[in-house]
Amino acid sequence: MALKVKASTGPIEERHIKKSNKPVEQRAQIIKFQPSKKMTLLTAEDLTKISIPSRRKHWGKLILSNQTGMFYGPRGCGKTWLLMGIAISMSSGVSFLDYQPTNKRRVIYLDGEMDISSFKNRLIMMCKSLETPPPKNLSIFTPESFAGLLPSITDPAGQAQIDQ
Repeated sequence: MALKVKASTGPIEERHIKKSNKPVEQRAQIIKFQPSKKMTLLTAEDLTKISIPSRRKHWGKLILSNQTGMFYGPRGCGKTWLLMGIAISMSSGVSFLDYQPTNKRRVIYLDGEMDISSFKNRLIMMCKSLETPPPKNLSIFTPESFAGLLPSITDPAGQAQIDQ
C-alpha cells in the first residue's frame, strides 16, 4: 500500500500520512490507461492502479486538454468579454489576463444569445485591446448566421415560435 493513514477524529493532515519508501512499481501493479470503445466501469481499486497521462496546458492551469467547462453568470457580468478574450488569446497566441497559451490553436466560439452586430463590435474592440488582428484560427458560430436554425427572441415570429 502506498499510503498509510493514521486514525484521527479530525481532518486528515499531511502529518498523518506516512509515505512508503518502496519504488512505485512495488507498491501496486501500474496499468497504462487506455480509453475503451464501449462504456466500462472501473472499480475504485482499478482506478488507483492505472497510470493516467498528465493533461496538457492550453491556457495556463485554467484550460487543459480533455476538459469540458461551462461559464455562467447573471446578465451583464462580462461572460462574453472574458470568453472572447480567452478565445482570441488561444487562437492568436497573445497573452490575456497574464495567461499565455502554450501554442496557437484552432478555436470555435459558440454563441447562442448575442446578436451578430454586437458580437462583431466586441470582437473588433477586444482584438484592438489585445493588439492583434482578428485571428484566422478563431471560428464563430452564431445562430444568426443560419436562417431558420433557431428562432430569434428579437423577432415577434421567433418569440411566438418559442412560446409554442
